[in-house]
Amino acid sequence: DADIQFLSTLAGQAALAIHNSRLYQDIRAANERRAALSEVNLALTSSLDQRSILNTLLDKIDHLLPNFAVSIRLYNGDTRTWETVACSNMDEADWRTAASKRGSGITQAVVDAGRPLVIPDVQADSRTINPDFLRRNSLVSYLGVPLIVKYELLGVIGFFSKGRHEFSPQEVELLSTLASQAAIAIHNAQLYDELQRANETLEQTLEVKS
Repeated sequence: DADIQFLSTLAGQAALAIHNSRLYQDIRAANERRAALSEVNLALTSSLDQRSILNTLLDKIDHLLPNFAVSIRLYNGDTRTWETVACSNMDEADWRTAASKRGSGITQAVVDAGRPLVIPDVQADSRTINPDFLRRNSLVSYLGVPLIVKYELLGVIGFFSKGRHEFSPQEVELLSTLASQAAIAIHNAQLYDELQRANETLEQTLEVKS
Protein backbone atom coordinates (compact mmCIF):
# COMPACT_ATOMS: atom_id res chain seq x y z
CA ASP A 1 0.00 0.00 0.00
CA ALA A 2 2.84 2.35 0.86
CA ASP A 3 4.51 1.61 -2.47
CA ILE A 4 1.27 2.24 -4.36
CA GLN A 5 0.75 5.51 -2.50
CA PHE A 6 4.34 6.54 -3.21
CA LEU A 7 3.99 5.76 -6.92
CA SER A 8 0.66 7.61 -7.04
CA THR A 9 2.22 10.66 -5.42
CA LEU A 10 5.19 10.49 -7.77
CA ALA A 11 2.87 10.25 -10.80
CA GLY A 12 0.90 13.24 -9.57
CA GLN A 13 4.06 15.28 -9.12
CA ALA A 14 5.26 14.30 -12.59
CA ALA A 15 1.92 15.28 -14.13
CA LEU A 16 2.04 18.63 -12.32
CA ALA A 17 5.60 19.23 -13.52
CA ILE A 18 4.60 18.48 -17.12
CA HIS A 19 1.59 20.78 -16.82
CA ASN A 20 3.71 23.59 -15.41
CA SER A 21 6.32 23.10 -18.13
CA ARG A 22 3.70 23.31 -20.87
CA LEU A 23 2.14 26.35 -19.22
CA TYR A 24 5.54 28.04 -19.08
CA GLN A 25 6.16 27.24 -22.74
CA ASP A 26 2.73 28.62 -23.71
CA ILE A 27 3.32 31.83 -21.77
CA ARG A 28 6.80 32.19 -23.25
CA ALA A 29 5.46 31.62 -26.78
CA ALA A 30 2.68 34.17 -26.20
CA ASN A 31 5.21 36.73 -24.96
CA GLU A 32 7.42 36.09 -27.98
CA ARG A 33 4.43 36.56 -30.33
CA ARG A 34 3.51 39.85 -28.64
CA ALA A 35 7.10 41.07 -28.86
CA ALA A 36 7.29 40.11 -32.55
CA LEU A 37 4.03 41.91 -33.35
CA SER A 38 5.17 45.00 -31.46
CA GLU A 39 8.43 45.02 -33.43
CA VAL A 40 6.59 44.58 -36.74
CA ASN A 41 4.10 47.33 -35.90
CA LEU A 42 6.89 49.75 -35.01
CA ALA A 43 8.72 48.98 -38.26
CA LEU A 44 5.59 49.32 -40.41
CA THR A 45 4.51 52.64 -38.92
CA SER A 46 7.95 54.22 -39.40
CA SER A 47 7.31 54.91 -43.10
CA LEU A 48 4.58 56.23 -45.40
CA ASP A 49 6.15 54.77 -48.52
CA GLN A 50 4.22 51.70 -49.66
CA ARG A 51 7.21 49.95 -51.20
CA SER A 52 9.24 50.38 -48.02
CA ILE A 53 6.32 49.08 -45.96
CA LEU A 54 5.95 45.98 -48.13
CA ASN A 55 9.70 45.26 -48.05
CA THR A 56 9.76 45.65 -44.27
CA LEU A 57 6.71 43.41 -43.90
CA LEU A 58 8.21 40.63 -46.01
CA ASP A 59 11.51 40.87 -44.15
CA LYS A 60 9.80 40.59 -40.75
CA ILE A 61 7.67 37.66 -41.90
CA ASP A 62 10.78 35.90 -43.20
CA HIS A 63 12.27 36.12 -39.70
CA LEU A 64 9.07 34.83 -38.09
CA LEU A 65 8.44 32.10 -40.70
CA PRO A 66 11.73 31.36 -42.47
CA ASN A 67 10.38 28.35 -44.37
CA PHE A 68 7.30 30.08 -45.75
CA ALA A 69 6.60 31.95 -48.96
CA VAL A 70 4.41 35.07 -48.96
CA SER A 71 2.36 36.84 -51.61
CA ILE A 72 0.62 40.21 -51.38
CA ARG A 73 -2.06 41.29 -53.84
CA LEU A 74 -3.85 44.63 -53.61
CA TYR A 75 -7.17 45.51 -55.19
CA ASN A 76 -7.15 48.35 -57.71
CA GLY A 77 -10.58 49.95 -57.63
CA ASP A 78 -9.94 51.96 -60.79
CA THR A 79 -9.16 48.94 -62.95
CA ARG A 80 -11.05 46.40 -60.79
CA THR A 81 -8.08 44.05 -60.87
CA TRP A 82 -5.89 42.30 -58.33
CA GLU A 83 -2.36 43.69 -58.58
CA THR A 84 0.64 41.49 -57.77
CA VAL A 85 2.58 43.93 -55.60
CA ALA A 86 5.09 41.84 -53.62
CA CYS A 87 6.20 38.31 -52.75
CA SER A 88 9.03 36.45 -51.06
CA ASN A 89 10.59 32.96 -51.16
CA MET A 90 9.08 32.15 -54.55
CA ASP A 91 9.99 32.89 -58.15
CA GLU A 92 8.63 36.44 -58.49
CA ALA A 93 8.57 36.53 -62.30
CA ASP A 94 6.83 33.14 -62.37
CA TRP A 95 4.30 34.35 -59.76
CA ARG A 96 3.46 37.55 -61.64
CA THR A 97 3.11 35.69 -64.93
CA ALA A 98 0.88 32.99 -63.44
CA ALA A 99 -1.30 35.56 -61.67
CA SER A 100 -1.70 37.79 -64.74
CA LYS A 101 -2.62 34.89 -67.02
CA ARG A 102 -4.97 33.01 -64.74
CA GLY A 103 -6.82 35.59 -62.65
CA SER A 104 -7.43 35.72 -58.89
CA GLY A 105 -8.20 32.11 -57.91
CA ILE A 106 -7.55 31.52 -54.20
CA THR A 107 -7.31 35.28 -53.67
CA GLN A 108 -10.98 35.53 -54.59
CA ALA A 109 -11.71 32.55 -52.32
CA VAL A 110 -10.30 34.51 -49.37
CA VAL A 111 -12.37 37.54 -50.35
CA ASP A 112 -15.52 35.41 -50.61
CA ALA A 113 -14.82 33.88 -47.19
CA GLY A 114 -14.33 37.32 -45.65
CA ARG A 115 -11.98 35.88 -43.04
CA PRO A 116 -8.69 33.95 -42.79
CA LEU A 117 -8.88 30.90 -45.03
CA VAL A 118 -6.77 27.76 -44.55
CA ILE A 119 -6.26 25.34 -47.45
CA PRO A 120 -4.32 22.20 -46.38
CA ASP A 121 -3.19 21.30 -49.93
CA VAL A 122 -3.51 24.28 -52.24
CA GLN A 123 -2.08 22.34 -55.19
CA ALA A 124 -5.04 19.97 -55.15
CA ASP A 125 -7.75 22.47 -54.20
CA SER A 126 -10.47 23.00 -56.82
CA ARG A 127 -10.31 26.80 -56.34
CA THR A 128 -6.66 26.87 -57.42
CA ILE A 129 -6.16 27.94 -61.03
CA ASN A 130 -2.34 27.81 -61.16
CA PRO A 131 -1.31 24.42 -59.67
CA ASP A 132 1.72 24.12 -61.97
CA PHE A 133 3.19 27.32 -60.53
CA LEU A 134 2.60 26.03 -56.99
CA ARG A 135 4.28 22.72 -57.76
CA ARG A 136 7.26 24.43 -59.39
CA ASN A 137 7.76 26.49 -56.23
CA SER A 138 6.98 23.62 -53.78
CA LEU A 139 4.07 25.53 -52.20
CA VAL A 140 1.64 23.21 -50.41
CA SER A 141 -0.42 24.48 -47.45
CA TYR A 142 -1.95 27.95 -47.56
CA LEU A 143 -3.32 30.58 -45.23
CA GLY A 144 -4.92 33.61 -46.87
CA VAL A 145 -5.85 36.67 -44.82
CA PRO A 146 -7.85 39.64 -46.14
CA LEU A 147 -6.29 43.08 -45.64
CA ILE A 148 -9.16 45.15 -44.29
CA VAL A 149 -9.26 48.68 -42.83
CA LYS A 150 -12.51 50.25 -41.63
CA TYR A 151 -14.54 47.64 -43.54
CA GLU A 152 -12.62 48.46 -46.74
CA LEU A 153 -10.91 45.55 -48.48
CA LEU A 154 -7.40 46.54 -49.59
CA GLY A 155 -6.08 43.17 -50.65
CA VAL A 156 -5.04 39.69 -49.56
CA ILE A 157 -1.84 38.37 -48.04
CA GLY A 158 -1.08 34.70 -48.60
CA PHE A 159 1.21 32.48 -46.54
CA PHE A 160 2.44 29.28 -48.23
CA SER A 161 4.31 26.46 -46.52
CA LYS A 162 7.05 24.63 -48.39
CA GLY A 163 5.68 21.21 -47.53
CA ARG A 164 2.49 20.12 -45.77
CA HIS A 165 1.77 22.23 -42.70
CA GLU A 166 -1.14 22.39 -40.27
CA PHE A 167 -1.74 26.00 -39.26
CA SER A 168 -2.43 26.12 -35.54
CA PRO A 169 -5.04 28.52 -34.08
CA GLN A 170 -2.14 30.47 -32.54
CA GLU A 171 -0.46 30.85 -35.94
CA VAL A 172 -3.71 31.95 -37.58
CA GLU A 173 -4.25 34.52 -34.83
CA LEU A 174 -0.66 35.78 -35.06
CA LEU A 175 -0.70 36.14 -38.84
CA SER A 176 -4.17 37.70 -38.82
CA THR A 177 -2.99 40.33 -36.34
CA LEU A 178 0.09 40.94 -38.46
CA ALA A 179 -2.14 41.34 -41.54
CA SER A 180 -4.26 43.91 -39.66
CA GLN A 181 -1.13 45.90 -38.83
CA ALA A 182 0.02 45.71 -42.44
CA ALA A 183 -3.39 46.80 -43.72
CA ILE A 184 -3.33 49.94 -41.58
CA ALA A 185 0.20 50.81 -42.73
CA ILE A 186 -0.67 50.22 -46.40
CA HIS A 187 -3.86 52.26 -46.05
CA ASN A 188 -1.95 55.17 -44.51
CA ALA A 189 0.61 55.02 -47.33
CA GLN A 190 -2.17 55.10 -49.93
CA LEU A 191 -3.80 58.11 -48.25
CA TYR A 192 -0.42 59.85 -48.19
CA ASP A 193 0.10 59.15 -51.90
CA GLU A 194 -3.35 60.55 -52.68
CA LEU A 195 -2.59 63.68 -50.67
CA GLN A 196 0.74 64.12 -52.48
CA ARG A 197 -0.92 63.82 -55.88
CA ALA A 198 -3.65 66.28 -54.87
CA ASN A 199 -1.02 68.79 -53.74
CA GLU A 200 0.92 68.39 -56.99
CA THR A 201 -2.25 68.94 -59.03
CA LEU A 202 -3.09 72.04 -56.98
CA GLU A 203 0.42 73.44 -57.43
CA GLN A 204 0.26 72.87 -61.19
CA THR A 205 -3.14 74.58 -61.36
CA LEU A 206 -1.85 77.59 -59.44
CA GLU A 207 1.20 77.83 -61.70
CA VAL A 208 -1.00 77.88 -64.80
CA LYS A 209 -3.25 80.62 -63.34
CA SER A 210 -0.28 82.74 -62.30
